[in-house]
Amino acid sequence: MVKNNIKEKKRNNVDKAVESVVKGLPIDISSLSLDFREFEMFVARVFSSVGYDVYTNFILKKPRREIDLLAVIEDFAVAIDCKHWLRSKSGLTKVARLQKERAIQLITTNEIPTVRKAVPAVVTQQDYQLGVCYGVPIVPISKIFNFAFQVRGHSELYITAQRQVRN
Repeated sequence: MVKNNIKEKKRNNVDKAVESVVKGLPIDISSLSLDFREFEMFVARVFSSVGYDVYTNFILKKPRREIDLLAVIEDFAVAIDCKHWLRSKSGLTKVARLQKERAIQLITTNEIPTVRKAVPAVVTQQDYQLGVCYGVPIVPISKIFNFAFQVRGHSELYITAQRQVRN
């Protein structure tokens, strides 16, 4: 019973953050009060709102790894690691490298057969002004809508894991 109350409270917090964005509050300000799980839910709502199917806590096998959010549209996916906060921006280099490995594993192991191309991404609460690290876009929440809309058409700008189509 308590667990359900906690999930409901988190959902309510995310709903409030979304409502504040709709009312005109900047997205980075609206998401400040969210904890890390709520932040993930919030980012999932953004991708869902622009047409992606979003899988949360997607588990890869052999080796076992987890992708916070997997946003899929047709044969394209964005493998997202959400970082609510980091102690320093230098930690993002390791995060980016690991996310790149997860996206490659997603494609090479054929975890979702319909996905042929995946871009790894790290979404952050803060704007660390890194842009791209190891070919992985570091996207501050303030720029998430633009990224969600544009990443598919500009995937060549980032490291992209791709599976060849066999005839």
